[in-house]
Amino acid sequence: IPPTLGTMLVCGAIHHAAQNNPVMNHNVLVYGKLQRVKGPDIAARALVRVMRDLADEWSGSVFFAGDDMSCDVDPTMSMSACIRSSEIPSDLQVRFRFVGRVGRGKLGKFATNQRIRLAVLPSRYETFCLAAHEAAYFGIPVVLPRLPAYEGYFVDRVNSFTFVSSSVDDLTRVLRSAITDDGMIDRVANVAHSISYPDPAWGYRILFNRDARVTHSFHTAR
Repeated sequence: IPPTLGTMLVCGAIHHAAQNNPVMNHNVLVYGKLQRVKGPDIAARALVRVMRDLADEWSGSVFFAGDDMSCDVDPTMSMSACIRSSEIPSDLQVRFRFVGRVGRGKLGKFATNQRIRLAVLPSRYETFCLAAHEAAYFGIPVVLPRLPAYEGYFVDRVNSFTFVSSSVDDLTRVLRSAITDDGMIDRVANVAHSISYPDPAWGYRILFNRDARVTHSFHTAR
C-alpha cells in the first residue's frame, strides 16, 4: 500500500472507531494542587494502567489542573516534573497535560472546551472537599477516595464514583469501569448537576464566615 493511502486508511479506521465508540476521546481532569497529599501521583499511576488496559477503547487525554508545588522527593523539581519523570512512560507522555490552576470561574468553560467527562480528586487526606463540589457544580462526575470529608455529600454511583483511599489498584478499577460506561457517566453527571446550591461552598456556610476574603481562599485548585 502506498504510504499516503496507508495513512488515509489508518486515519479512516480511527475516525470510524471513534464514531462507533463514544468514550474513545473522553478526557479526564485531575483537579487540585499538585502536591503529595492531594495524590496526583496516585492518579497518574492509575491512569497509565487504564490507558494500557483500554488501549483499543480509549485514546483520551488527562489534564492536571492546579498549582504546581515542589516535589516531595526532590524539592528542586516541580511535582509535575516528578510525575512526568517517574510515573508516565515515554510513549504516553503526549496524553498527559499540566495546565496550571483553573479557577472556579473558568472550570465550566474549561471542562466543555476540553471534553472533560470525569474529574479525579485522589487526595490521600482531605478535611475540606470544596474542589469536589466545584466540579459537581458544573456537572462533572467526580472520582473520589472514601474519606470522612466526603461523607454525606457524595454517594458511589449516585452522584460520584468512589475508590479505596490511596489505592492505585482500586482507582484503576473504578476508572476503567467508569470510562467504558458512557451511560453511567451521564447518570452520575445528571444527579451531580441536579443538586441545587448557590455556590460550591454551600456545605460549609455554617462553619465559615462567608466574607468574600474568606471564600476567595477556598479555591482549592490554585
